[in-house]
Amino acid sequence: MGRRNLANMKTENIVVLCDVDWSYAAKTFNDYPKARQFKDWRMMFDQMGKSIDAIMVATPDPTHVGVVAHAITFGKHTYVQKPHLLNSLYRLTIKKRIVSVYKVFYVIIPPQYAAKGIVPPMYYISQLMEYLDKPYYISLLNAAELHGRYGKSNVFR
Repeated sequence: MGRRNLANMKTENIVVLCDVDWSYAAKTFNDYPKARQFKDWRMMFDQMGKSIDAIMVATPDPTHVGVVAHAITFGKHTYVQKPHLLNSLYRLTIKKRIVSVYKVFYVIIPPQYAAKGIVPPMYYISQLMEYLDKPYYISLLNAAELHGRYGKSNVFR
């Protein structure tokens, strides 16, 4: 299915291809000789993330959610032929594994914040501002500093 979808994108600049089974993907790799090749999508995003504007995910059902959630979190336009993906994103939201902090911008919740269901902005603000294409700066103060009570950790009881 992915090969057929790629054939419909011949006019696009395909910069990277990722497949765990390189012998199965050999024909597709040969069709796009300029595209970098990866076996692990996490390494692909780490090394090529800034060169990727959009992704097309064509993986077996159990494996697509992680790739898609990661791509969406980093503001990549994402095409996937899995209508039940929205159900998966909804379930991850209900389980407090991800949270939408802005429209379709999702953030994976680190385990230490799962019980609260929130993520400190320092975990996602850079990616969000890059996604929005907005300049920014951050100034963080804790409540004690804001109210002039420096050095007191138990300001609120």
